[in-house]
Amino acid sequence: MRFAAATLLAVHPSAPDGGIRVEMKDTRSGEPAVRHFD
Repeated sequence: MRFAAATLLAVHPSAPDGGIRVEMKDTRSGEPAVRHFD
């Protein structure tokens, strides 16, 4: 899934590791996707 093909739903600081949790929804399939960035 390319980021450009996703709708951004929410961005959360992810405790306790200090990373960021990003919730997206694929605009073509409607499938939810969660990405975690350290």
